[in-house]
Amino acid sequence: MSMRLNAKKRARACAPLLGVLILSVGQLSRAADIPPLPDLPALPDQKEWDAAITKFSQDKDPKVAANRHLVMEAEQDFAKSLRYGHVREIFVHYMAPQYVQHNPNIEPGREGIIHSFESGVAPPEIKTKPGEKPHRNSAIPTLVMAEGDYVALVFEAELPDPKDSSKTYIYNPTTIFRIENGQIVEHWGGPPKGAM
Repeated sequence: MSMRLNAKKRARACAPLLGVLILSVGQLSRAADIPPLPDLPALPDQKEWDAAITKFSQDKDPKVAANRHLVMEAEQDFAKSLRYGHVREIFVHYMAPQYVQHNPNIEPGREGIIHSFESGVAPPEIKTKPGEKPHRNSAIPTLVMAEGDYVALVFEAELPDPKDSSKTYIYNPTTIFRIENGQIVEHWGGPPKGAM
């Protein structure tokens, strides 16, 4: 009986290591067919990004931690693409060819989101207009929730009040990603049609 119990304890102790090994093998096979990221400069708020990525990538489940980390790095690089370009390379790196977009303002698929960012129709909560005051940390999530293959991000954006331009208001957009084999395969989020 005690030998059987010890074997169970050993199996439980090895389970997290096995999960990390499986994720590592998956990442290696994923890396073979995904183009590398372009070398881009740091963002002006890079220290805040680094802290948020570290904070929100934590989870006791190694798969969920890897998914959290992937989505946080993707969000950071999406913000870089708005500032420095290289939209296509960044989106092809993070988004699977079969990517599905659930935002009525963006054309379907990976090409739709790439076109949206390349043409400047990016979500208003993360792209400021020329001459406009940058919104307070609007590209950095303030809350990240994850379960299995799903990662949800909540942002806090300070936007100009459309009824009184002398005022601003806080808007909390939420976005959800589904991860498969180390890439984003599905996304939900965005304002109602025509609001972008």
